[in-house]
Amino acid sequence: MVFAAALPGRDGRPPGKAEIDGALQAMIDAIRIGGVGRFAAYDAEGQPLQFA
Repeated sequence: MVFAAALPGRDGRPPGKAEIDGALQAMIDAIRIGGVGRFAAYDAEGQPLQFA
């Protein structure tokens, strides 16, 4: 399973390393506690998954 999320940049620039690291850690923490509903998830064949 793969989880995907997006992180916008600002003023035409991509997000900085600190912003990326913080967002990635927040995503990991959310997944650990079962908060997967706000992320896109895909199975091994690339098919989207939905959580009930």
